[in-house]
Amino acid sequence: MSSLGVYFGTKSINIVETKGKKIVNNIVIPQISTIGDDLETKSFYEDKSVEIIASFKEALRRNGINVKEVNLVLSGRDLLIRTFEIPELPREELQGAINFEVKKYIPFKIEELNTDFQLESSKGEKTKFVLFAGIKKETLDRYLRLFNQLSIKIKGIEYSAISLLRIVKLAGLPQSGVVATLFADSKVEDENNFLVCENGFPLFTRDITLLGVPEGLPALPAEESSALFLEKLKSEIRVSLDYYNRKFPTKEIKKIHVISSQAHFLDLQAFLAESGLTAKFVDTAKLLVGPEEFTAGTIKGYSASLFKTIKTKVNIDLIKLKAKAGAKRAQSSLEGLKNLKFDFTSINLNYRIVFLAIIICAGAYAYGFLNNAPLNQELGKIVASRVQVASVKSDASLEEITKIDSEYKRKLDILDSLIKKQLYLTEPLNVIPRAVPEGVWLTKFFFTQSENEPGKFVLNGMASLSDSNREFDAVNKFLTDLKNDPDFFKYFSDLSISSMDRIDTPDGFETRFTIICRGYTGKKENN
Repeated sequence: MSSLGVYFGTKSINIVETKGKKIVNNIVIPQISTIGDDLETKSFYEDKSVEIIASFKEALRRNGINVKEVNLVLSGRDLLIRTFEIPELPREELQGAINFEVKKYIPFKIEELNTDFQLESSKGEKTKFVLFAGIKKETLDRYLRLFNQLSIKIKGIEYSAISLLRIVKLAGLPQSGVVATLFADSKVEDENNFLVCENGFPLFTRDITLLGVPEGLPALPAEESSALFLEKLKSEIRVSLDYYNRKFPTKEIKKIHVISSQAHFLDLQAFLAESGLTAKFVDTAKLLVGPEEFTAGTIKGYSASLFKTIKTKVNIDLIKLKAKAGAKRAQSSLEGLKNLKFDFTSINLNYRIVFLAIIICAGAYAYGFLNNAPLNQELGKIVASRVQVASVKSDASLEEITKIDSEYKRKLDILDSLIKKQLYLTEPLNVIPRAVPEGVWLTKFFFTQSENEPGKFVLNGMASLSDSNREFDAVNKFLTDLKNDPDFFKYFSDLSISSMDRIDTPDGFETRFTIICRGYTGKKENN
């Protein structure tokens, strides 16, 4: 029985069919350009869905693939993956607590997502570690519609970095303790991944996109291109390790599994040794057992196809099959009720008893009406004596009056907020010129804030010191000085480097960076 795995990459779609652990078919559909970005928009699906379906059908027909279900692996741009800790809570309170925590990380409503989560307990600790995954409902619907038209059922949807744990397990490498996995491919502009797990359960993940030569410029020689790729990758690894060590200072990484081409491993091994990490190469040539060469799409499509034969510790279901099954059961119950038949022919009625029952009911109603008449008259007088207000009906119920009162209070609160509270960014902006070190300058900064959410202050800049390590240290010094400045820290308590990469400019190589500052409420009380 064969299995089908499909990886939707940034530049292509990879379809891999396996029997057991052996690749039977490896198909690449390269013409679907930047599918990850465009699938977020409705127009792309309407314009390209016919092309995608036609390409799939032709590829399946030409290679004689006849399967009923598929496992999808998606890049990080299609999914929301977050890890965090929460205290021990009763099961009925878990979902609400997790949704509250996730709202800190997403710029849209959580109701727009199809979500699932998995908990992991730590020995001796009163907290739970949460792996949260989500996909926009509109994005999920597009994938479902696509495969419905192919008459193939989606068995599961996985995040590409976590799916790669099957490759590590297939290679027989140990996963006990805190172990990192690095996936890197220099041949195509695909997503590279950095993942850290504890005993096989993900703690931290980061997607790394290393852009190649812009269109219109001549391609670099193979040797220069490989050297540039390694330089950028090393810089991103430093940033990833810095992120991880700040988030998990007590969970030290000792080993790292490297899934890459053999040509890059020795260089990466030496670099990782400088950080105290023991690197182990995953020889994909032995695992693939065939003529397939190492590419991001092939490896990730292959890991997706192994969903039947290799199980990992992660069990995330973004399709919510159980919910669908429950809906089907409810529908079956309704159909069963429709088929119920009642037979009243065997019932004999005594009309004298029925007449007596009607007399008793009518008497009870008349007695209650007469007793309530004085009370109703008194209520009528009270309503008639109300003060006339243009926006409130004289006969309005208590519920209607309460609703109107709440609306007026809400408007007064808004007016009070506008009058008594103001937006302040003067002090943080005054700090920045003092904190910028020599050789570093800002190219852009902006501030965003939504209702009831802390503000986000983003700083984009460049560093030019003719040495990547010095530039990296200068940016980190800039970040540290901002954190240590009390005038800045009291507004923004959460500062981190979002990205850092070295680019080639007309003036030579320079380091481009983005720093994100969070925690600013944007409001300050006037005394």
